[in-house]
Amino acid sequence: MKKLVMFVFCLWIIPIQTHVYSEAMPQLSPPPGMSYTFNDEFEVGQMHYFAGYVRNLESNETDALFIGYDESNGHTQFVFTYEIGYDEEFVYIAYLGNNKMAVVSRNTFVASLYSYREFINLQVLIFSCDGSFLEKDTFEIDYTEFGNVGDKLFLAKSGSTIEIDEYLNSQAISTEPLVYEGGISLFYRGSAWINQHPVESIELTLPGNYLIEIVDKQFSYEMHLVLYPYVSGLPDQNGSTEPVMIESLGNLFVNGESYLSGTEIKIPGNYTLSINGEGGFTQEYQFVIYPTILGVIDNEITEDSVIVETNAISMMLDGVAYTKEEIYKPGVYNLVLLGVNGFSQSIEFTILPSVYGVENQGVYDSSVSISVNGIAYLNGVIMGEKMTLTKPGDYLIQIYFEDEVYKSVFFTVATVAGQTTTESNSTSIEYGYFIILGLLVLSGLFLIIRKK
Repeated sequence: MKKLVMFVFCLWIIPIQTHVYSEAMPQLSPPPGMSYTFNDEFEVGQMHYFAGYVRNLESNETDALFIGYDESNGHTQFVFTYEIGYDEEFVYIAYLGNNKMAVVSRNTFVASLYSYREFINLQVLIFSCDGSFLEKDTFEIDYTEFGNVGDKLFLAKSGSTIEIDEYLNSQAISTEPLVYEGGISLFYRGSAWINQHPVESIELTLPGNYLIEIVDKQFSYEMHLVLYPYVSGLPDQNGSTEPVMIESLGNLFVNGESYLSGTEIKIPGNYTLSINGEGGFTQEYQFVIYPTILGVIDNEITEDSVIVETNAISMMLDGVAYTKEEIYKPGVYNLVLLGVNGFSQSIEFTILPSVYGVENQGVYDSSVSISVNGIAYLNGVIMGEKMTLTKPGDYLIQIYFEDEVYKSVFFTVATVAGQTTTESNSTSIEYGYFIILGLLVLSGLFLIIRKK
């Protein structure tokens, strides 16, 4: 003869992970010829589950009855039945998440009329919320303690505990801390303590190291949990050139100073974000805000003058403080940008010498105004920064960089009819003056000799 096990579950479950143990049993009318005895209950969201035994008054036999009771409107949502063998008895019911329930059934037999019942096995049966039987597994150990934490069923005996998930995967409980990020809402049956403080629910949002203890009748369970913060706005390993705004729960410090979540950080530098939480929890993150640089790029080579602008705290140009002056002299420059907490960024750039006003192989039929930036020679004679040539002829400008000829410019000033040929600048020489002066000197000497 088989017993009839009746299950009453909901058509839906709102899996808000809370636990409130209630002593209020539902007022349900048993089927004709039956009586109810409730001995197990728990809540998941709005659904209040009761479990117990139903006795057949005529045969005096007991069957297991499971009831899903909706506290919001006070009536059951769905009733279904499941037959089990004569020597099976309901032991425990657990919620596994995803609208799945686990029912633990203990199977025994009587060897003789006056002997005690002997254990055969435990069966764990998985049902969906709509009453569909999904699968089952058999265990040969006579577990005597049962727990339901998170989305797991726990079976324990003499300090040996296994955990079973909704797919009937079973394993020994791990002693390693459970790791979560951002927050966790944990369903459980029984009573709970977090870091030795009693709680009504397990809903963690603050980062921390947590010791969670759960006791449900004979079952006791300890778990170490590390909750890492969810941090937004933190630059990656490449850093950022934009202002940074970090958001996170916990006690926040940036470079040792208290930091209000969501505050903008915009000064370039090296930063360490420290997040402190419960139970001595500390987590550190390093990031860099790089300065913006306008006017030059690293390893740039140019003939133009340079003015560097940046949001760095300060700058050093070849070891000397730099405050945005124009840099125009030819050379190789090292610019160091300084920021918070020892930050420094070095860039190099080169300004090459240049000549303006003439081009190589150029021919000009008028006066030529020449500008040079750097050390330059005109037909072997050192030049000033600016010069105007009007005398016809062929000219060669050689401009030097780092003690070597960097560029040579050969050009011609052609004769222009009716134009006086002159050449003027701070270093130009009028060759006619030398001739006249020489003639005057010779004439003077001739007169002196004649008088003698």
